Amino acid sequence: ILSSLGCYIKACSTDRFKGYSHTGLVLLSLVLFIFALLSKEIAVIFPLAVLGLDTFMRNDKKRILRVLPFFIIVLFYGFLRMSVLNFSSGNALLSKKGFAVLDVGLISRLGIFLKTFVIYLGSLFIPFNLHMERIVSFEKITFFHWAGVAFCLGLYFLLKLRTDTKLKEKRRLLHFSLYWFLIWILPQSALVFPRLMADHFLYLPSIGIFLVVALNIDALKSLKIRNLFLIFLSAYFGVFTVIYNHQWRDELSFFVRTTKLSPASFRAHDNLAAIYLKENRIEEAVREYQLILDPDGSILDKKDFALFVHKVLKRPIAQERRKLASIAFYNLGVIFADQGRQEDAIRAYEAALKVNPRSKMVYNNLALVYERKGMFPEAEALYQKAIALDGHYVQAYNNLGQLHAKRGDFKRAIALWRKALEIKPDYEIAKKNISLAQKTH
Repeated sequence: ILSSLGCYIKACSTDRFKGYSHTGLVLLSLVLFIFALLSKEIAVIFPLAVLGLDTFMRNDKKRILRVLPFFIIVLFYGFLRMSVLNFSSGNALLSKKGFAVLDVGLISRLGIFLKTFVIYLGSLFIPFNLHMERIVSFEKITFFHWAGVAFCLGLYFLLKLRTDTKLKEKRRLLHFSLYWFLIWILPQSALVFPRLMADHFLYLPSIGIFLVVALNIDALKSLKIRNLFLIFLSAYFGVFTVIYNHQWRDELSFFVRTTKLSPASFRAHDNLAAIYLKENRIEEAVREYQLILDPDGSILDKKDFALFVHKVLKRPIAQERRKLASIAFYNLGVIFADQGRQEDAIRAYEAALKVNPRSKMVYNNLALVYERKGMFPEAEALYQKAIALDGHYVQAYNNLGQLHAKRGDFKRAIALWRKALEIKPDYEIAKKNISLAQKTH
């Protein structure tokens, strides 16, 4: 986006596009815009940014013609996104995570927007308690946020109230800076996504605010004061950089801190549980999965896992949490199976299927537990269900083949292993099983 903007500004430095260099820059700007659009869809706002730049800084009649190709690209992309590039099951826009314009009222959205706007603007100047998993309903406006907003407003009025005629062009740039901030923040704000909030939404909008800061520094008459102010800003933000680099030094520190700042973030708990599993910290991983399933944590210390499962399943699980809850139960099943707690593993897998009855991995793993218990008919039925859900699930073919081999039916076992190899020719386990079966029988 910034590269495209730079090429556009350079190309439009004269009233007309003259010569190859200008035409080439215009084409390059359009190509870079297409790349931006294919990288992240927020780039659809870019034509408005370019139009605003021409309106505030040039204000001539040719600006519409200059910007028109960008709008045409957006319209063409919109058509493709709703047709051949629509990878969702429904409307490409309405299916986006957090998009809740239809089920959250306008008044509520405006209230949420004002709250998040203060937090965003304040966090730019006093980056206190930044983290990756903000949940709008749990976020609170603090003194630091209001202080940041007050500082930003102070910078604006300092420049606005200056009467020096030489600052006329700077005032136009000031207004464009505020326009830039608003047009980039609004599409990612609570007005469109009332349930989502993320610090990285500020990346592009913040450029407008930093321009306001730069204009104020440039307006200072004393070079010495300007340099001192720049040194202060560098040191100020440098301290925060060092602090956050320490807090985010590794995955474990990152997600431990995130779960503390956002305890209702199921995604953060899931990531932390996965890290604990890698480090073989099983009890802590179990606790994180249980927090995903039961945020209240009221029976975490009880040993009766059956009671825990009953408590979780007796109340409906919200649709946005359903997949994560199924994965949490599945992972608990894996842990319990490894620990030899077969009954708890069965309960966990069965709970996962109640939340998501179309999980092939759960059917496969539950079948493995039944197989260990000697319940071969039940295990076979579950393997068949896994295969029915995904005819290319080679692990289920292999495991079902091993089950038939245990029964002494090597002909059916070899047929299943060959089927697995048809799907995945480099599947070494199936190759070894066939070789072993042919040598011994």
